[in-house]
Amino acid sequence: MKYTHLASLKLSLHQAALRATEAIDAIPADASVDDELQIIEAASAEANDIAAWIASLQVEGKRAEKIKARAQAWLDGTYWLEVA
Repeated sequence: MKYTHLASLKLSLHQAALRATEAIDAIPADASVDDELQIIEAASAEANDIAAWIASLQVEGKRAEKIKARAQAWLDGTYWLEVA
């Protein structure tokens, strides 16, 4: 895959991650555990799908490998450590 297309997917992943974080941060304090889990799952779905797609791609080059690693970090739950 061309780096420019991969870079676009990287941006899409980051935007989806930000939206997921905003939705998760907006969970009411009095939400039940079940409701909270459903909100988190729904909020994360877009980023999960994009990250899984990126992680499944065959890539070449250091920049492309870094993007793929960042997508894998989202799937592993360490994305924000990777981005910081």
